[in-house]
Amino acid sequence: VEIDKGETFGVAFSLKSDIAGEAVPSTFYYNITASSIQTGCPLTLAQANSYLILGRSGNFDLQPSQQLQQARIVRIQPPSTAPLCEVQYDIIVTRKAKIAGSVVEPYETGFFIVKIT
Repeated sequence: VEIDKGETFGVAFSLKSDIAGEAVPSTFYYNITASSIQTGCPLTLAQANSYLILGRSGNFDLQPSQQLQQARIVRIQPPSTAPLCEVQYDIIVTRKAKIAGSVVEPYETGFFIVKIT
């Protein structure tokens, strides 16, 4: 994804529950965070995270084998003073079954790369 400095861009993602053997829904939690910055770029991970202006984290419920009906969107806006570089953002998804005693467990991790131009 290429984003001009000072501009806003949205990245959409979706998820399908591939949980088998459960009859109850699960709550899925997601968090988007900067994980890597191009070598030589003077940007910090904290600065890159500040470019995430909307939709950085959230949750939703899905039944087993159900697809998320509306994709989630994260909005990114590097300031006009941002350095020209690439940033990798991870989408970290965890889940908790709606069963007494269940715990939040890792589910899926994806990523996207933003090139600031």
